[in-house]
Amino acid sequence: MNFLFLVEGEATEIQVYRSWLKHTFPNIDFVIRPEDMTNGNSCRIVSGRGFPNLVKKPGMTSGYTRLKACLKDIKDYQNVDYFFICLDSEDESYQKRLSIVKSHLYPLINEIGLGGFCNIFIIVQYCCFETWLLGNTDIASGLPTGKSHNFKNFMSFFDIMNRDPEAMPDGSSKRKKAKYHMNYLTSYLKECELKYKKKKPGEVCSKAYLDALRKRCNETGHLPSLKILFDTWDFIKGNH
Repeated sequence: MNFLFLVEGEATEIQVYRSWLKHTFPNIDFVIRPEDMTNGNSCRIVSGRGFPNLVKKPGMTSGYTRLKACLKDIKDYQNVDYFFICLDSEDESYQKRLSIVKSHLYPLINEIGLGGFCNIFIIVQYCCFETWLLGNTDIASGLPTGKSHNFKNFMSFFDIMNRDPEAMPDGSSKRKKAKYHMNYLTSYLKECELKYKKKKPGEVCSKAYLDALRKRCNETGHLPSLKILFDTWDFIKGNH
């Protein structure tokens, strides 16, 4: 089984997806070029360099959008079994961001003549990748008794320990939702004596962190957009 991932970011998603995929599919090899996907157990991860660049802005080399370039690679090399398009919804609803991607994807499939070359999955990270990462409550067992003032403020606004992080309200029209979730995550992990940066996501790449997120999805029904990803991976594993 060969995977192609088109992810929104240039750092975090590439590192974390790579690690999570290795934990889930231990025999997978990661490659850079489409022509290197030859052993039937490979994965290539491509950065979309943000949204809407992923679907709208042509790359500097090919003149195609990142989405179109990936679809052309799928057709030209015919070596991809599963194509994942992963991006944040940010301040838009899950359904709206999904519809936007579909409005670009389906015309390109027809234009390129892709047909049934591979299975395509759109994964909307609602509202952002950091929202998912807020779902690990296992690390909270070691929280210090005296919580920092900053973390208390986040918790008083929305209790991620007991409520679904994906259900967190906007809070303020002036507040960028994804940025707030990023700051919340940084504060939470710092409170747990862990570090998180976009270019150095650290502990969130670990199998223990991944397992904790799976447990949260399975036991609480929280993080439904993340569960779509896990369920899809489980389905693929069950068929190989």
